[in-house]
Amino acid sequence: HEIRPSDAEASFPTLRASIGYAPSLDPARLRRMMHGTGSAQTLTMDLSFNEPLLTLEWLDLGEHGTRFPAYSLNEFVAEKFRAILQQPGRKRNRPQDAFDIDVLLGTHPALQDAESRAEILRILRAKSIEREVPVTRAGLRDPAVRDRSARDYAALRAQLLVKPPPFEAMFARVTAYYESLPWPAD
Repeated sequence: HEIRPSDAEASFPTLRASIGYAPSLDPARLRRMMHGTGSAQTLTMDLSFNEPLLTLEWLDLGEHGTRFPAYSLNEFVAEKFRAILQQPGRKRNRPQDAFDIDVLLGTHPALQDAESRAEILRILRAKSIEREVPVTRAGLRDPAVRDRSARDYAALRAQLLVKPPPFEAMFARVTAYYESLPWPAD
């Protein structure tokens, strides 16, 4: 496990932990895990502190009723948008966030619903206030936001098992969706 950022003064620290598991019907894997020789299967989780879950969803793990709270899909998308908008202020490059949203838009049709769009915008605004991240309809058109999202995209493409789309096409889809959220009239 590790605490990120390592700065003791961080306002929103995150604990990243990897948890090993083995199917209960696989004695060899269970023995290996019980003897501390590792697990071939791990789940990496980021546990955030000082951050409310606004739309809690319970995820089920396995057949034994193991459950844990997590972001809903809409909150996950809102968090991804917040992270994209926050890049210039934190001086970080996060090409994964826009890519993740693009994949979700292609695999979760419910994100196109008016209710989902409204909830994403509501959550994005609420969470951005806490972190002092400016949120406007034109936010993804900010050259600093776009440039930081583009940096390291080639390296991300090299790491993925699937061939991601070219950055410009992907970011255009993500921007179009973001701008389609139900923003109030200017």
